[in-house]
Parts: sequence; C-alpha cells; structure tokens
Amino acid sequence: TTGELNIDAENISGVLNLYDVHGKLIETEDFGSHSTFNLADKERGIYLVEIKSDSRNYYSRIIKQ
Repeated sequence: TTGELNIDAENISGVLNLYDVHGKLIETEDFGSHSTFNLADKERGIYLVEIKSDSRNYYSRIIKQ
C-alpha cells in the first residue's frame, strides 16, 4: 500500500493496532464497519496490523511503499 488502509467488514467494530517490524506499537485507532486509515505519514517498510473486535482478532502484514 502507498497511503491508505481500508477495512470493510459488516457489523464489526473494534480497535486497530499498528506495529513496526520490531513489534513496537506505532498507532491505535478505533474503527467501525467501513473505515479508512491514512498511512501517508508512515515511513516505507513492513508493518503488522492487529484488528481486535469483540468476537475475534485478526492479524495481517502490510508493506508500505
């Protein structure tokens, strides 16, 4: 991705945590079913996204170019 991270999940809300490649927490934001997060101010590199909702946790790796 170059600038935006989109979450499109029906009836899910929770918290998004963004970690750098070393596991340091960079940012925490609340989200709703359809949310967009701006990554334009982040440096290029690999990030881990953790999405926590009431029922599940999701993890994904993203590469900021």
